[in-house]
Amino acid sequence: VLANRIWHHLIGRGLVRTVDNFGRTGEAPSHSELLDHLASELIRSGWSIKALVRQIVLSRTFQLSTQQLASNQAVDPENRLLWRAHRRRLDPEVFRDAMLMAADGLDLGRMDSTVSYLGDQATAVGQNKVRRRTDFPCRSVYLPVIRNDLPELFEIFDFANPHATTGMRPNTTVPTQGLFMLNDELVMDSAMSTARRIMESSAAGNSITRIQAMFGLILCTEPTAAELQMVEQYLRQVVTQSNSTDTAAAELHALALACHALFASSRFQFLE
Repeated sequence: VLANRIWHHLIGRGLVRTVDNFGRTGEAPSHSELLDHLASELIRSGWSIKALVRQIVLSRTFQLSTQQLASNQAVDPENRLLWRAHRRRLDPEVFRDAMLMAADGLDLGRMDSTVSYLGDQATAVGQNKVRRRTDFPCRSVYLPVIRNDLPELFEIFDFANPHATTGMRPNTTVPTQGLFMLNDELVMDSAMSTARRIMESSAAGNSITRIQAMFGLILCTEPTAAELQMVEQYLRQVVTQSNSTDTAAAELHALALACHALFASSRFQFLE
């Protein structure tokens, strides 16, 4: 069970796809001998999860891309034979950390507590007079997980149910996630901070260098020629339509909107 869960978290789907059900009502493993091998390696290493993780991430299977091949798709449309990587949405903790990292606002240090200020209200029954905060710059692993009051990002993007042991989180794509990305204060602040970071680092640069920097910070890739042209045209249009007489402020606002769009894109939210 443990070996299968480790595989599930690294690859995106368990060798037994019903991660929380190894019983008769669950699915049979797609690669039973591989699962036995992973379990044996886990025991042989003295139950070292780190050793098993290292073995899996150094494998060819882990390094595959999500590229589709029509010939393989025709034979194995569900990718049971692992001929490509599974396309996966980022966990909400990783999603939040990635935005803060792009905005240069993530504190990688250890956080002692994000609930100490709540006192008895952290576990009080009834109306909470002191609301828990989530505006800390720390990594998401340190955010408060109060069972009846999760951070909004966690609730929207399929955080594990705090009331139960969960081997596999739900995986949904719903309209509220898009609305959250359009309106959440954290997303907008991260977009503005990222734009400001780009403007300050390339103050003497032009829109091309800024777009390249934006794609590098947010998507870790270079924009294609078509993307470069499209975003440059968009930035120019926003600046032209701006009512501000301050050109620098108008350019910053336009770039922040572009950063916001990239944060909301599937290329940022999904691993490919």
